[in-house]
Amino acid sequence: TTSVANTRMRLFVDDTLHGLGLLSLALKKFDVALMNPPFGEVTRNTISYLNEHYPRSKGNILAHFIERMEQLLIPNGRVGAIVSRTCFYLQTFAGFRRSVLSDRLSLECFADLGLGVLDAMVETAACTWTARALSNDSKAVFIRLLNVADKAGLLLKSLHLVTIGVYESNCFDVKPAQFSVLADRPYVYWLRAEVLRKLAAYPPLDPTICSIRVGLQTGDDF
Repeated sequence: TTSVANTRMRLFVDDTLHGLGLLSLALKKFDVALMNPPFGEVTRNTISYLNEHYPRSKGNILAHFIERMEQLLIPNGRVGAIVSRTCFYLQTFAGFRRSVLSDRLSLECFADLGLGVLDAMVETAACTWTARALSNDSKAVFIRLLNVADKAGLLLKSLHLVTIGVYESNCFDVKPAQFSVLADRPYVYWLRAEVLRKLAAYPPLDPTICSIRVGLQTGDDF
């Protein structure tokens, strides 16, 4: 009947408009993006897709989210995220630190928070980046809050002091490019540049001198 036909037409139009809206959103670029991405291994159903479309961040869904967010920003746009801090230190993220965190994003601020911020048992860091390649002269502020009870209070205090040029003992004014002297590019911001250069001048312990293995620990906590 005419009534049924009209209803079907309205449903078709609504679906079409909804689809166009999603397409428009997917193509849109943003000035600022904030996120708390998931972390962990990707599922078997998505690993092929993610590796194909986000090859710079293989290995962990956290890295995929950061790479995707960079793609959604306008040039010199900014992204802020609270993430598991392991992506800045583990060897398995070395390629991600090079191809995404250095080649496509420039770090501005790094709050090293540790435990006690999220409900999950995960050590976190809160970061802000600008969507541009990291230059050798770019500097970032690192704020160490790992063993602090009032993380929020000290973070606000530290940020205020940094804006007026005062760096307390938990704050570091560092060029992230200096991490590149080490093969894995870990964010060892507490080490001076000259110390990093001296460390890089020597061969690694493993496999040159010995084999490094993890000691006694639980294998599966979940």
